[in-house]
Amino acid sequence: MISIFTRRTVVALVLVLALPFGLASATESNVDSAGLAMHGYDPVSYFRSEHPSRGVEKFSAIHDGARYLFSSAENRDRFIADPAHYAPQFGGYCSYGVRVGRKFDIDPEVYRVVDDKLYFQLNWGTQVVWLANMQENIDVAHTLWPIIKPKTDPELEAAAEKAASQSKN
Repeated sequence: MISIFTRRTVVALVLVLALPFGLASATESNVDSAGLAMHGYDPVSYFRSEHPSRGVEKFSAIHDGARYLFSSAENRDRFIADPAHYAPQFGGYCSYGVRVGRKFDIDPEVYRVVDDKLYFQLNWGTQVVWLANMQENIDVAHTLWPIIKPKTDPELEAAAEKAASQSKN
């Protein structure tokens, strides 16, 4: 399958994204206006059950500025003991979005656990594209994440537009 971005475009995008934008707001975790991560789903349930479950308010924990809900005290305690294992990759943003240099929200029921890591997608169509070249998409996203992590999506969109116009020249 032909990649959406050529290596040259990815390099140009990385360079443009690395340019300073001034002060960026804290957007490292995908949370709602109340600071809730994963639309209230229990991150541990993705690893311990066939289907993810929603968390409840009485079982919660804060990690990297995001509030996670859990379906049980046991799941909350597992998360607290090893948040790096259970927290979603890329701050809970769409993995394919990160791969293309953006921060998109997710559908908490569209996910994959790969190598014991949780990856979300925007929707089922995005997941089909992501799965077609999954390992490359994961690798590119991990390369881009440290660069785009502190930026807002509008900043990333502007950078992508700038990179696209520069690659045309």
